[in-house]
Amino acid sequence: MPFEAKLKPITNLKIENPYAKSKAMAAFEISSHVARRTSEGYVPIQEWEDYITVVSAAHEMMRISAKLADEAREDTVTRQPHAKDGTTMRKMKLIEKPSKTI
Repeated sequence: MPFEAKLKPITNLKIENPYAKSKAMAAFEISSHVARRTSEGYVPIQEWEDYITVVSAAHEMMRISAKLADEAREDTVTRQPHAKDGTTMRKMKLIEKPSKTI
């Protein structure tokens, strides 16, 4: 797959933080390989000890991918709480005071 095609799903997310973008890209790449590993485990491998190891490895890849995706989300989510007067405010971190949007 060309590099531009790999970037497209991440670019569509409009992530501004480059570190979060790299985490999202890594999560996407890892996830895209999980199905391949799982099907490799079920189809060509005859010995159950071997295919269980391959499938288990795919599950571990997905676990790490989910962790990276969650970290990327925390680095990029813009929260928009409302002030008492109803105006929309903005904050990037969960634990920070929001600022009024202009």
